[in-house]
Order: sequence, then C-alpha cells, then structure tokens
Amino acid sequence: VPLKGAPEMITETMAGRTQFGTVGISAAQSAIRDGRLIALAVSGKKRAPNLPEVPTVAEAGVPGAEFNFWIGVLAPGQTPRPIIHKLHAEFDRALQSPDVRDRHAKLGADPMPMSPEQFDAQMREDLATLGGLLRAAGVKAN
Repeated sequence: VPLKGAPEMITETMAGRTQFGTVGISAAQSAIRDGRLIALAVSGKKRAPNLPEVPTVAEAGVPGAEFNFWIGVLAPGQTPRPIIHKLHAEFDRALQSPDVRDRHAKLGADPMPMSPEQFDAQMREDLATLGGLLRAAGVKAN
C-alpha cells in the first residue's frame, strides 16, 4: 500500500485498512500508549527504553530483520569537507546537551552519533540492503 509517511500509515492502521505498519516510535508512541495501536516489535537490536515491554523483531521470531530508523543531517555533495566536519562538530555538541538528550528520550529516539564517514557508510549499507529487498519484492516507485 503506497502511503506518504508515518501519519498516514498510523491512520490507515488504526482504521483497519492496513493490517500493520512500520513507523518510528516517536510517531506512534502516543497511539501505542493509549491503546489505539499495539506495538508488535521494535526494529532495532535492542528494546526501546520508552517501550521496554515491546520485544525486538528477533525476540518476536524474525531474526535478521533488524533495521535502525535514523534521521540524518545532509548537505549537498559538493560541500567542502572542512565545512562538513565543522557542521558535524556542532551537531555532535548539540546532541550532548542535557535538553536535547531529554527530548530524544521522551520521543523514544536513541541518538547514534557517528562521524560523517561512518554515516556515509551507514547510508550506503542501508541503501544496498533496502534496495535488494525492494527489488526482490518487485516494489516500484510511484
């Protein structure tokens, strides 16, 4: 079912028009807490701190299906490396702030600080994995 994002997936799942959906914890948390959605599993390798009763996908019987949802900060490809590293240092510093850490915890987000090079590698790995899955499933972009 082609949907345009988490809010639409949540709405369609709560309405019973889809059997299940995959969305980030921060988007679904309130609907889970008040019983409008049931969390079947979290996609990471460890349980979510704000939903500790929800098993991981491996614990739920689907080992190897782990996937970390992430949000990254991107810049145009031609951005000079010194600027990339300066921006990274500032974002990394902000992630260490108690206010930002508290906000992330409330949203169920687990920061994954990494260097620009590590993030690049993570994106390439995820694209290769997801691209293979999408091709195998015959999924086409709209």
